[in-house]
Amino acid sequence: MKNTSEVDQLILKVLSKNLKIQFKNLNEKIGINITPEWDSVNHLNIISSLEKKFEIEFNTKEISELTNFQNIKKIIEQKVSDKK
Repeated sequence: MKNTSEVDQLILKVLSKNLKIQFKNLNEKIGINITPEWDSVNHLNIISSLEKKFEIEFNTKEISELTNFQNIKKIIEQKVSDKK
């Protein structure tokens, strides 16, 4: 598995690209409820981009939980470790 900081960086890059927010302006507190750019369309784009980037698939329950950086990181780390 990639080290934690590398996973963090990849997630933030996906969020930056999909939300059109400069990478340097993002932090681990980003979430759907505090980021106006994170609307329903961008949420779907983020999910799709994360699935491609990490070569995983999210189930319906996971998709509903992917609403902030911390949840995204937790779910991705679990799925990546399960793949091994």
